[in-house]
Amino acid sequence: MAYASFGNEVDTWTLIAETLARGKRLVLPLIDRHRDALALHFVCDPDRELMANAWGIREPRPDICPPAMLAELDFIVVPGLAFDQRGGRLGYGKAYYDRLFHSLAGDGAMPFRIAGAFDLQIVDRVPMDAHDVAVPHIVTEARVIESAASV
Repeated sequence: MAYASFGNEVDTWTLIAETLARGKRLVLPLIDRHRDALALHFVCDPDRELMANAWGIREPRPDICPPAMLAELDFIVVPGLAFDQRGGRLGYGKAYYDRLFHSLAGDGAMPFRIAGAFDLQIVDRVPMDAHDVAVPHIVTEARVIESAASV
């Protein structure tokens, strides 16, 4: 699972293209406003199967992209605004990924999780609430951070 980067985020489009070129199955999230959660969908052709949401983020079109189940995830690329050495992650404020991680942990199969970030996004300390889930691996252009994070 990846996400379609936008704005100043680390570019995920090369990863998306390479994943598909290698014949791997790609899952991208869609913000489901009715459930206030992420809906996961398989994507085979991003040019045809993605649409921009209200914030300009490209998401799977649920009318043509089949749904993915949590058990089908084995690798997740995690977005974030800021990270720290402990794996703390500051998201966009709706806890979509934290809730996804808790659901995965409840199913007993936590996939490999990694965040791509720019080194300037690494801060001394990200404030973490009890429901926040840290990211075990963070890769920047300057370093790899391995934290002891787990759910």
